[in-house]
Amino acid sequence: MNDIMLKNNNDGTFDWMFDNNDLQDVVGVQQTVTSVIHAIMLRKNELIQEIYQNKGCSIHDYVRAIHGENTKKFMEDSIIESCREVDGVHDANVTLITEDDDYQYGVQLTVERDDGRVVEFNAS
Repeated sequence: MNDIMLKNNNDGTFDWMFDNNDLQDVVGVQQTVTSVIHAIMLRKNELIQEIYQNKGCSIHDYVRAIHGENTKKFMEDSIIESCREVDGVHDANVTLITEDDDYQYGVQLTVERDDGRVVEFNAS
């Protein structure tokens, strides 16, 4: 199954990428990155179709919480859990970096695919 290419708006948001008024498919390592981003951006149980039951990430209600260590650990664990649910992902490791703004986080993410390849990327 292919995923849809995302473009980074460089402001912490992403949009679908179009080419000649059509969505762009993405495969391979870029599919892993795109799928993980989708998994993190999706709120837990946001989609009502049965195949998506319990999919999504639980961090959205905590992004505006105080930057305590317990909140940070919960958010990191939730991101890892969401990444592990992505097809083709074997394991994940995440580090949240708090910024000066109370509601801004940097995310350093390392994902190990089922084929052994390691994909690293950052987001904010």
